[in-house]
Amino acid sequence: MSLESDDSITLRELIGRFESFIKYLISRWLYVALGVISISLTLVLYNFIKAPSYTAKTSFVLDNESSSGLGQLSSLASLAGVNVGGLSEGGSLFQIDNIQELYRSRRMIEKTLLTPTKHQSDKLLIDYYGEVENRTNKWIDKLDNGDLDFNKPREEFTRTQDSLLMEVTKKIQKSNLIVSKPSRKLSILEVAVRHKNEFFAKEFDQILVTNVNEFYVDTRTKKARENLQLLQSQTDSVKRVLDQKIYELDNKYLLHINR
Repeated sequence: MSLESDDSITLRELIGRFESFIKYLISRWLYVALGVISISLTLVLYNFIKAPSYTAKTSFVLDNESSSGLGQLSSLASLAGVNVGGLSEGGSLFQIDNIQELYRSRRMIEKTLLTPTKHQSDKLLIDYYGEVENRTNKWIDKLDNGDLDFNKPREEFTRTQDSLLMEVTKKIQKSNLIVSKPSRKLSILEVAVRHKNEFFAKEFDQILVTNVNEFYVDTRTKKARENLQLLQSQTDSVKRVLDQKIYELDNKYLLHINR
């Protein structure tokens, strides 16, 4: 003979258990109230103590140029000894993954830190960062001569100034700067700076985007100018060879007629 256990529960039993639970909570209302009040006070105190964080964000679409249109032109030009493939090489330098790393790069962050703020043209962003982070006095203590002038030429920085600049750069890379691609299907890039000081977050984000855009334009312009000069030089060479061949054919034709 086998025994089978019945794990099913009726609706009446379920309602009865729920009523029993409600009665238990009512009988312990004081403990429940104290628990709710304690949790609420903890959350309020945490939000009061925790410093607010501000995020400045810039979103833009990258121009994804395709070099497929140069395929036929490249094939035809190669017959004449002209290489136009180099015209599309500049675009590969600025693929979205490379742009993301460019924003995170030490060079761009350092250049941004050494750029004057927009609301105080005589103060660099790194000086403003030292103020809002309460680190200026600590930096001065680290310097032997107390010289904290970041306005002088970069090559004249002391080893301590280089160390301080690198320290701030690494902290911003790790804690403040966010460079992301919201969608894998779209060429949209978002650059965000999160900081407890809203003015620093906004200015660092804007200046960083400006510096990277200027680098992008300068590099693309330089690359295009070099490719154009190379193409012009190769075209002139082909033209000279072609003119020489035409001149030789004309001479042969004239000799043939004179005979």
